[in-house]
Amino acid sequence: MRPVLQAPYLPPPPEYTETPRPDRISGLALLRGVFLSTGRVRSATDSGLIAAGAGFIVLFSVSSLVAYTIVYLAGKLIAAVPLVAIYTYTQPPAYPDPYVGWRIAVHGVRFLAFLSLLRLSPIAGYHGAEHKVVNAIEQTGGVEENVVRRMPPQHLRCGTNLLAGIAPLLLAFTPDVRMSPWLLLGLLVVGVTFRRQIGWVVQTVFTTKEPSPAQLRAGIESGRTLLERWRNTPPRPDSPIERLWRRGLPQVGLGLAVGTAIMHYGDFAVYWLMRQGL
Repeated sequence: MRPVLQAPYLPPPPEYTETPRPDRISGLALLRGVFLSTGRVRSATDSGLIAAGAGFIVLFSVSSLVAYTIVYLAGKLIAAVPLVAIYTYTQPPAYPDPYVGWRIAVHGVRFLAFLSLLRLSPIAGYHGAEHKVVNAIEQTGGVEENVVRRMPPQHLRCGTNLLAGIAPLLLAFTPDVRMSPWLLLGLLVVGVTFRRQIGWVVQTVFTTKEPSPAQLRAGIESGRTLLERWRNTPPRPDSPIERLWRRGLPQVGLGLAVGTAIMHYGDFAVYWLMRQGL
């Protein structure tokens, strides 16, 4: 198997080249831990995955409050910022929208606030630990601490890359932004084409960081659990639904739905409060 990351990060010693290892590992940083899965076995519970999905959305909601506060204060200090045109949550804008640039800028501030809070949170450390462990397993077949510690906290298959590719498309589902379909298509093409390069930068700057000793131990313990279960679970035919469930996607999706419901009411309250102060 071709290593996920080549030298100079870590050239695998000869004794590792024949070590059995899972073909493909997926993972997720939990609120307090690391989830890993091969599709046949996994290392975390459903409740942890649901809580992680909800936690990400709640964090995004908090970042919305931070972003709207920044924009509101900027509007009070800079007369050129059209706050009344920006905060039209209950009234979709006309097309073409003369304030579309300002609206996109608000969402940009919101997204940067989310990434900044994510970087400051423990999740970024667990995310880095997850990547270090996955890199170690894929390159060496084991999770020895001295090997895991030397691995990079980024990974080429991280979901951040996918987010970097489809982020422009999210504007199409934003009720207060109406853009030309051709502009959205162009942004999407650029995002998908350069998703790995953009995703790697976003991982490095925002979504991952070097884990603390406790976070690294949590990642290593998750990796050991995964390898033990993988080696002791005989191969068997699995349906796509079973493998999807063991990957944790439905559980995270449920958490995202719960968090989104919370965020919806939180966003509406923030918009209402902002409009009262205009």
